[in-house]
Amino acid sequence: MTKHTNEPKDGDFITLSEIFKLLADPTRLQIFWTLCHTEACGITLASMLGISAPAICHHLKLLKDGGILTSRREGKEVFYTAANTEAVAALHHAVEDMMQVSCPERRKALCEPLAAEEPGLTRQEQVIRRVHD
Repeated sequence: MTKHTNEPKDGDFITLSEIFKLLADPTRLQIFWTLCHTEACGITLASMLGISAPAICHHLKLLKDGGILTSRREGKEVFYTAANTEAVAALHHAVEDMMQVSCPERRKALCEPLAAEEPGLTRQEQVIRRVHD
């Protein structure tokens, strides 16, 4: 069987598998989802999620090393947020789709009036196109 140019490479499956391993832990998944919506330090996250500080630090390190989170230092405090990449955004939306929730920003964008009607498309088709884009 020949591979087409748009088919994933073997390394792509390994990379994606590693990301899924990171998010297979419910605590890390909850941390990831939370940091998709806000920036927070480890102490704040530990308090929000009811987890010990050492445990949260362990999970944050794994997620950061996996490229899912980014951090910035402000004095002695380190703040974390979801990485600003297309892959992380896709993961965020996939998580919300699977749990049948959506973040307020995404809902707002979908409910805003359409700027210009596209000829030949129904309103539903326009909304579907917006969701896809």
